[in-house]
Amino acid sequence: MPYNSFATAFSKGDLFIASTSIINKSNLLVFVHGWNLQGTNDYQKQWESFCKTFADDRDFDDYDIFIFRYDSSFWSNENPRQIAEALESKIRCFDSRHSNGTGYEKIYLIGHSIGGFLLRAALLKGISTGQEERSWVSKVKCVLLLAATNRGFRTYYFQQKILVELGRLFNRGKLILEHLVDQPFILDVRLEWIEIAQSERRNLLPKTVQVLGTKDRYVSPDDSIDIFVYQDSSQEIIESGTHTNIIAVNGVEDNNYQNFKHFLSDEYATRTSRSQRELRNTTKPTDIIIIMHGIRDRGSWLEKLEKRIENYAESNNELIVKTFLVNYTRFPIKDFLDDNKSREKAEALFGAYIQAKALSSESTKIHFIGHSNGTYIFAKALELSQKIKFERAYLCGSVLPQIYPWENFTTRLNLIRNDCARWDLPVGFLCEALNFWGIKRLGMAGYAGFTSENRGGMTIKEYKYLKGGHGAALNDRNYDSIAKFLLSDENSSPPNELIVGEHSIMSFLNKAAPYLFIFLVFILVYLTIIPWTDFGFLSWLESVSWLTSQFIYLITNFKWQWTAICIVLLSYLYRRF
Repeated sequence: MPYNSFATAFSKGDLFIASTSIINKSNLLVFVHGWNLQGTNDYQKQWESFCKTFADDRDFDDYDIFIFRYDSSFWSNENPRQIAEALESKIRCFDSRHSNGTGYEKIYLIGHSIGGFLLRAALLKGISTGQEERSWVSKVKCVLLLAATNRGFRTYYFQQKILVELGRLFNRGKLILEHLVDQPFILDVRLEWIEIAQSERRNLLPKTVQVLGTKDRYVSPDDSIDIFVYQDSSQEIIESGTHTNIIAVNGVEDNNYQNFKHFLSDEYATRTSRSQRELRNTTKPTDIIIIMHGIRDRGSWLEKLEKRIENYAESNNELIVKTFLVNYTRFPIKDFLDDNKSREKAEALFGAYIQAKALSSESTKIHFIGHSNGTYIFAKALELSQKIKFERAYLCGSVLPQIYPWENFTTRLNLIRNDCARWDLPVGFLCEALNFWGIKRLGMAGYAGFTSENRGGMTIKEYKYLKGGHGAALNDRNYDSIAKFLLSDENSSPPNELIVGEHSIMSFLNKAAPYLFIFLVFILVYLTIIPWTDFGFLSWLESVSWLTSQFIYLITNFKWQWTAICIVLLSYLYRRF
């Protein structure tokens, strides 16, 4: 319900209508605060002072003021999508209850930090509803974003990083976890904004101004690329402004406050920076290719493949191709086995995808190339965001399971090529063993291919077996066929000289992987633990003697398969080293 007292309206998070008891002002100002309002008194006072300055300004006498509030404490489990829906519903409700029967003439949206991003999500929610319900959207004249976290919130301080990890551990703080850099909620809103800005519905977006301080540690000037796709948008810089003190104003005569008023006014015309002009005026590519490497390589092949793709595109006058190389730091196998750690790497792919969409037109096709863990991140990205779409994907050394639910993505991915290597031990042996023993998200699709189950109509071109190991497909003799597959010929295959038959020993290791893996773990554990006993450190001779006796025990007491496995393993190690 509306309140006549500003203090009450602020504390309740409701509409302030000054001296009247009905909604009859011509215009509406909407304010949405940032994170941790309840937990930081200084911020709460600063935000209240900021909103109160607008209420005290005689230039806004004909404005109702809506001060939206939500649980923004650190441990808040509020769903940001539901917050945005509640915000949109409130604005629509106030507009429909206006005494004149037609609603407000003008609406202005002002948000700080994650509040600015929530405002954008609410606006998109209003646009996505029916024509009659979204009438308030057409009245929005300006969205003023004050240090809005348009790419998500960065944990800058060590204490914040610890709190984030604790939140994940105890399943608390979902609000801020959903607002971290390039999370699915962030990605979906940004992609929907770009989609509208590049379509015939672009006139539904209002003038949008991002105001950023030069000393802001959480938001970068490059974080708002999705906003700048829209013509009527700009970014203004406040000298010496930080993420918090950007909203610090000292009365209506304050210089920053006067700047904010100017940005809201009809007299303010959005300015275009050099980077914005380049973004908007650049020739739109026909195809964009995102390339991603695995966990244990530094991606040295990325540049070589990129160059070959560029050469192929130059030979075809109809193609304008842009590539994005997604590099991320190497991380240990233990992190590879941790789904949360692997999921974090999807942020790099999300960032590249946003850049790709910002540079594209409605007809641009986006493709993907992934090796090893890059294929898992690709699939994880498709799972996490319903807005990500690819035309074609090239996978090699894939660590995905053979039975993968591709039927869930048939509307967002048209074609896959999967190259399998003959001696891919990390996939054919390790991933198969891990899958058998419970890590179902990993598998041997990069060695044995995907099964026909659960494809759901997805077309998958598979080629077995390429000569070599885990990186066999990243042979420069294969680069042209990869470029051709993505950009023109869906039936493009690896050169014949790279294709060989399946090796019997690798086939046996693959089938025996679950049991051989446990055997190797058993040997490793005993080799490192048993020699250190309460009786003191055994000599190396005694250790070898003990290990030999255990080996003989296994051979004589278990099935004959163990003997075959051990012989094959020893012969392979002898030949290999």
